[in-house]
Amino acid sequence: MTTNGNNSIKCDTNSKGNKRGMNANSQSNLKPGRGRPPNKLSITTQQRKLLDQPCPYAPQKTWCEYLAERGLAMSAENASYYKELMDRLEGKVVLPVEGNLNIDVSFAIGEGYIDKG
Repeated sequence: MTTNGNNSIKCDTNSKGNKRGMNANSQSNLKPGRGRPPNKLSITTQQRKLLDQPCPYAPQKTWCEYLAERGLAMSAENASYYKELMDRLEGKVVLPVEGNLNIDVSFAIGEGYIDKG
Protein backbone atom coordinates (compact mmCIF):
# COMPACT_ATOMS: atom_id res chain seq x y z
CA MET A 1 0.00 0.00 0.00
CA THR A 2 1.12 3.49 -0.67
CA THR A 3 -0.06 6.93 0.33
CA ASN A 4 -0.39 9.87 -1.98
CA GLY A 5 -0.18 13.59 -1.19
CA ASN A 6 -3.78 13.69 0.08
CA ASN A 7 -2.96 11.24 2.92
CA SER A 8 -5.39 8.72 1.47
CA ILE A 9 -4.33 5.10 1.22
CA LYS A 10 -4.10 3.53 -2.23
CA CYS A 11 -3.78 -0.26 -2.62
CA ASP A 12 -1.18 -1.55 -5.06
CA THR A 13 -3.05 -3.24 -7.90
CA ASN A 14 -2.22 -4.74 -11.26
CA SER A 15 -3.05 -3.18 -14.64
CA LYS A 16 -6.66 -4.40 -14.43
CA GLY A 17 -7.23 -2.70 -11.08
CA ASN A 18 -7.32 -5.82 -8.91
CA LYS A 19 -4.77 -7.67 -6.80
CA ARG A 20 -4.58 -10.87 -8.88
CA GLY A 21 -0.97 -11.91 -9.41
CA MET A 22 0.42 -9.41 -6.90
CA ASN A 23 1.38 -12.07 -4.32
CA ALA A 24 4.92 -13.47 -4.62
CA ASN A 25 3.47 -17.02 -4.58
CA SER A 26 1.01 -16.31 -7.36
CA GLN A 27 1.03 -18.75 -10.31
CA SER A 28 2.12 -15.98 -12.65
CA ASN A 29 5.20 -15.41 -10.49
CA LEU A 30 6.10 -19.12 -10.41
CA LYS A 31 6.81 -19.44 -14.12
CA PRO A 32 10.13 -20.98 -15.20
CA GLY A 33 13.01 -18.55 -15.01
CA ARG A 34 11.60 -16.61 -12.06
CA GLY A 35 13.05 -18.86 -9.34
CA ARG A 36 16.57 -20.05 -8.69
CA PRO A 37 18.85 -19.62 -11.71
CA PRO A 38 19.20 -22.92 -13.62
CA ASN A 39 22.98 -23.07 -13.14
CA LYS A 40 22.67 -22.88 -9.32
CA LEU A 41 22.20 -26.08 -7.27
CA SER A 42 19.98 -26.35 -4.25
CA ILE A 43 21.53 -26.56 -0.79
CA THR A 44 20.36 -30.17 -0.42
CA THR A 45 22.01 -31.17 -3.71
CA GLN A 46 25.27 -29.56 -2.65
CA GLN A 47 25.12 -31.27 0.75
CA ARG A 48 24.56 -34.68 -0.85
CA LYS A 49 27.69 -34.17 -2.93
CA LEU A 50 29.72 -33.53 0.24
CA LEU A 51 28.59 -36.66 2.11
CA ASP A 52 31.30 -38.88 0.58
CA GLN A 53 34.14 -36.42 1.25
CA PRO A 54 36.40 -36.64 4.34
CA CYS A 55 35.09 -34.86 7.40
CA PRO A 56 37.44 -32.23 8.88
CA TYR A 57 36.22 -33.04 12.42
CA ALA A 58 37.08 -36.76 12.01
CA PRO A 59 39.56 -37.09 9.12
CA GLN A 60 39.40 -40.89 9.06
CA LYS A 61 35.63 -40.77 8.37
CA THR A 62 33.40 -39.38 5.64
CA TRP A 63 30.76 -36.78 6.42
CA CYS A 64 28.10 -39.49 6.06
CA GLU A 65 29.74 -41.75 8.68
CA TYR A 66 30.42 -38.82 11.02
CA LEU A 67 26.84 -37.51 10.86
CA ALA A 68 25.37 -40.98 11.33
CA GLU A 69 27.43 -41.56 14.48
CA ARG A 70 26.67 -38.08 15.84
CA GLY A 71 22.95 -38.64 15.24
CA LEU A 72 23.04 -41.86 17.25
CA ALA A 73 25.03 -40.23 20.06
CA MET A 74 22.69 -37.24 20.25
CA SER A 75 19.59 -39.47 20.25
CA ALA A 76 20.85 -41.07 23.47
CA GLU A 77 20.86 -37.64 25.14
CA ASN A 78 17.72 -36.03 23.72
CA ALA A 79 14.27 -37.63 23.37
CA SER A 80 13.27 -35.54 20.34
CA TYR A 81 16.42 -36.70 18.49
CA TYR A 82 15.58 -40.28 19.43
CA LYS A 83 12.03 -39.92 18.10
CA GLU A 84 13.33 -38.46 14.82
CA LEU A 85 15.86 -41.29 14.52
CA MET A 86 13.20 -43.97 15.10
CA ASP A 87 10.86 -42.32 12.59
CA ARG A 88 13.63 -42.45 9.99
CA LEU A 89 14.70 -46.02 10.80
CA GLU A 90 11.36 -47.71 11.47
CA GLY A 91 8.95 -45.39 9.69
CA LYS A 92 6.43 -43.06 11.27
CA VAL A 93 3.66 -44.64 13.29
CA VAL A 94 0.34 -43.84 11.70
CA LEU A 95 -2.61 -43.78 14.04
CA PRO A 96 -5.96 -44.98 12.70
CA VAL A 97 -8.31 -42.18 11.70
CA GLU A 98 -11.31 -43.77 13.36
CA GLY A 99 -11.98 -46.69 15.63
CA ASN A 100 -14.98 -48.87 16.38
CA LEU A 101 -16.03 -49.66 19.93
CA ASN A 102 -18.54 -52.45 20.48
CA ILE A 103 -20.23 -51.11 23.61
CA ASP A 104 -23.69 -49.76 24.19
CA VAL A 105 -23.95 -46.52 26.17
CA SER A 106 -27.19 -44.92 27.26
CA PHE A 107 -28.03 -41.90 29.36
CA ALA A 108 -30.56 -42.17 32.15
CA ILE A 109 -31.85 -38.88 33.49
CA GLY A 110 -30.76 -38.47 37.07
CA GLU A 111 -28.32 -41.39 36.89
CA GLY A 112 -25.80 -40.29 34.26
CA TYR A 113 -24.20 -42.56 31.70
CA ILE A 114 -24.68 -46.32 32.02
CA ASP A 115 -22.33 -48.83 30.37
CA LYS A 116 -24.38 -51.79 29.14
CA GLY A 117 -21.52 -53.78 27.71
